[in-house]
Amino acid sequence: MNVFIDKTHRSLDAAKRSLLSKGLIFYALMFFAAAFLLEIFVFNFKAIQTASYEEQRLTFDYAQQNGQFEVGDFTVILADDGKSIEIININREINNLYINIANKNPKPAKQVTGVSIFITDKANALYAELPARDIHRGIERSQYLSVYTLGDSQELKIRVNAAEGEQFQLNALSLNKPIPVFFSAGRFLFIFFLLSFIKIFAPGSKLYRIRCDAEKMGQRCITALLCIAICFVFAAMIQENTISRNPAWVHHQQYAKLTNALLKGQVYLDDIPPEALETMDNPYDTALRKKVMEETGSSYIWDTAYFNGKYYVYFGLTPVVLLYIPVKLITGLDLNNAWAVLFFCCVIVFAAFGVVRRIIRKWFPDTPFSVYILLSLTLVFGSGTLRLLSAPHLYEVPNSAAIALALTGLYCWLSAIKSGPAESGGPDGPENHQVSIPLLTAGAVCIALLAGCRPHLLLCALFAIPLFWDVFIKQKFLFSRKGVFAAVGFCLPFILIGAGIMYYNYIRFGSVADFGATYNLTTNDMTSRGFVWERIPVGIWMYFFQPANLTAKFPYVTGTGFYTQHLIRTIYESNWGGVFNNILLLSNFLVFRFRGGLKQKKLFGFTLLCILISFIASIFLTQYSGVLGRYILDFAFLLFLSAFVILLLIQGRLRDEYKRYVYLFILIGFFVCALYSLLYCMNFWRTDWLEGEPGLYYQIENAVNFWK
Repeated sequence: MNVFIDKTHRSLDAAKRSLLSKGLIFYALMFFAAAFLLEIFVFNFKAIQTASYEEQRLTFDYAQQNGQFEVGDFTVILADDGKSIEIININREINNLYINIANKNPKPAKQVTGVSIFITDKANALYAELPARDIHRGIERSQYLSVYTLGDSQELKIRVNAAEGEQFQLNALSLNKPIPVFFSAGRFLFIFFLLSFIKIFAPGSKLYRIRCDAEKMGQRCITALLCIAICFVFAAMIQENTISRNPAWVHHQQYAKLTNALLKGQVYLDDIPPEALETMDNPYDTALRKKVMEETGSSYIWDTAYFNGKYYVYFGLTPVVLLYIPVKLITGLDLNNAWAVLFFCCVIVFAAFGVVRRIIRKWFPDTPFSVYILLSLTLVFGSGTLRLLSAPHLYEVPNSAAIALALTGLYCWLSAIKSGPAESGGPDGPENHQVSIPLLTAGAVCIALLAGCRPHLLLCALFAIPLFWDVFIKQKFLFSRKGVFAAVGFCLPFILIGAGIMYYNYIRFGSVADFGATYNLTTNDMTSRGFVWERIPVGIWMYFFQPANLTAKFPYVTGTGFYTQHLIRTIYESNWGGVFNNILLLSNFLVFRFRGGLKQKKLFGFTLLCILISFIASIFLTQYSGVLGRYILDFAFLLFLSAFVILLLIQGRLRDEYKRYVYLFILIGFFVCALYSLLYCMNFWRTDWLEGEPGLYYQIENAVNFWK
């Protein structure tokens, strides 16, 4: 009988696997067909729309012609400067233009030629200017320009937006040329994987019905492979980022210079400041400094700390100790900032997945595996990894290091205490708590090292209070023999690392609390900046509530302006809107609404601290640094963590039929966060990733703007 039952089970399992396999194949084929049909009939609808067009091709030797001449039924006029061409006596409707033009400059960046179109029609007897367009000589789709006119046109002018001295060659020019089918493999694969992703993570999917369980090898493997895949994508971004890997800016080499200085036993840089700086009464006066440098023909290193006739690096020491010095000692080479940012971003990936897993395992063990993946990916994007990797300069090194250390420290602390049914297999009580002193100490080391990256993030040390209060104080673990060792392991890193950084500050600037930022040779006199109360509401608005600046031009999001009637000096760089543009973070406003449930889970203090530290950090940054887009990354990850806790609590308290609405909100929030991050990377004004190799940008632009 047992043999029969065993065979029956094996048969059922085999049948189930067969059906699953068939289901996967069915959906794969369905999504493949859907992506193919979309590619042909939607993304290439211009080919269908223009198939009946009759092309009027203007054939002439552009290089040999001058002035005015006849080409078929048209009259062509070439401007003397060689940068514009005018066509008159058209007498027909113009639906599109085909312009094959190339800049003769061989540099890759000059593969792009900007053109402006001027046209007359029934409503415009004089030239009406149309939006400018960029033409990439290696991307044929960019050479077709759809034109929307009212009735017949008489005149057309094409002006090349070229710099002085640049030359270009017009290879072909046609009116109303049928647009061929442009099958984009990248767009096809994107749609295929997007449909697959939606199917896999849709509410009610099989993945949604699987409970997150860190002990299951299958889930561990999926998580590890996903993290590794993300890191490979990050590495590809750095590999393609030729500008950031070979920066032309002297001040971006400060960490390498500091490494060499420290290995020689000195804390100041070898560079010698100009004598003109020493003779100035206030070398930190930006406008006066610029005037003096011009008058004396001198130069200085931008964004360095200048104090008592020497250059210092005011950026944190931690990245140098962790990466730059070891790389220099092992290889003899100076570490490139881009590779340092890549390293820390990869740490962020693994730490983000780890922190979310620990939160779910300790407090929300019934969470679906799909929710865990979505929240972890959202934290990776929300921590600003793509922003950091799109322009991995000197500034991004301490930013990425701080986020990596903060998340790693939180992961260690969340892992240090195992308690309750979810982790110890028994009832929650003091006898079931197991404290890992190595993890406790490792977390303290990571948090203490924040003082050498972004000092204000030392506030993260306060997380020890809500995380360890019950075990160490209420349950009196601190007063046990093991508790004393745990307390020493917790405190010692802060004492030793803090003493080291204070000594480093003292031998440079004569004060243990002076990190040197006030002596920075930058856009303003930091020594006289002061604390102005009126800056606070401006900073909070910009950092948290400023709406994103949406446009109708790819990549559809651009920098925000800085508008205020306060006559106060506030340093500002164009931002991308406040953090609450990520809709998941709006959950933070429910912290007091669900404080009862959070207190029951003993998570109210942790959640509230995430929010409070974020606001305190924003005030500190506004007062002593300014309102800069990259500073949002100092606290955005904390707001995501608090939002996750609130959402997980809400989902756990709802009935099954309502849980999917919270899950749908999480899914939409993930897409918004990911899209927001990706579009940021598509902006030339904020990324070196595409500026050095713009071909990828224009391929993406033409794939997205399939209707133009």
